[in-house]
Amino acid sequence: MVPVWCLRPASRGESYGHRVAGPFLDRRSAGADHVPDHEGRGRQLESVGSAHSRRNAGGCSTGCLPHRPEGAGIFTFAGFTGENILGPGLGISLLFAFACFTSFEATVVFAEEARNPRRTIPRAAYLVIAFIGLFYMVSTWAISGAVGIDGIQAVATENPSGMIFELAEASAGAWLSVAMQVLVVTSFIAMLLGLSNMFSRYLFALGRAGALPAKLSSVSATGAPSFAGLVNSLVVLAIISAFLMAGADPIATVFAWFVALGTAGFISILLLTSAAILVYFARSGMKDNPWVTVIAPALSFLAFAVVGYLTLDNYDVLLGGAGGVARWLLLGIPLIFVAGLMRGAHKPAINYAAEIV
Repeated sequence: MVPVWCLRPASRGESYGHRVAGPFLDRRSAGADHVPDHEGRGRQLESVGSAHSRRNAGGCSTGCLPHRPEGAGIFTFAGFTGENILGPGLGISLLFAFACFTSFEATVVFAEEARNPRRTIPRAAYLVIAFIGLFYMVSTWAISGAVGIDGIQAVATENPSGMIFELAEASAGAWLSVAMQVLVVTSFIAMLLGLSNMFSRYLFALGRAGALPAKLSSVSATGAPSFAGLVNSLVVLAIISAFLMAGADPIATVFAWFVALGTAGFISILLLTSAAILVYFARSGMKDNPWVTVIAPALSFLAFAVVGYLTLDNYDVLLGGAGGVARWLLLGIPLIFVAGLMRGAHKPAINYAAEIV
């Protein structure tokens, strides 16, 4: 998956390589998952930017891709080797793959609006996970095979934001490239609307449970959490306005910073949830199904512990190579956790199962 902030058009005088290739070049040259800050970064970016500029100056749009196999020949197993799969960069690859699955819990968030949710919601969640996993597996397999196993890294490094569109144009014509660019924009808008609806329902549930002001649990005549949606929109507007007034780039800074922070927060929530499941069943003494009560949550806890470590170790890569102030936002996660503990101790009447479906 190409990060969405890599797909925006370059500004005048700015190459794609200057914007997004630096962190990945640093990681490859270091031969590890960590992104160091060394003196060669400027020279590497200049080299990538110059190569991209020369290619554009030569009028090359699709001809720069290496000789490619066609048809079913793109699905080759040549790249499935131990050296490629277990080599340097595996950790950050797994982290980006996990980031693609964030927000899949939307099926649970909308449970109260579904028929027979105890049966349909688990099915929907499993279907979403299976579909996303299969879709990205086939897509990346096809792309790497179409570009060429030996040349995919060089092409992606030279033109990370345009490679997919150039491949589409070379394969089916300019219409497919344009259609994909339109779909990138529309899917980005749909993602933002979906996340806004999810966060509104989170606020609604917290207000209904008593963790936040009860006003957030009010609904409109159609049953939508209108007030929670308004509060969510105003908070997002205030944050985005503050960044834009400071001159921050809406994609490279605002989007990248909060996607990274959201991924770290989401992993923290899943890690704590896995631990809570283990503690709950240990205290209750329920062991009717060992897979549900012990094995699955234990494996989940270990998996998210590993993913959490990868997130912290490669946080600069999630930020697109930017560190500094953006790293300090991570402190918000433990601070909010402590605030939640204090709120729970101050108001023990909080009941998250007040209206369980």
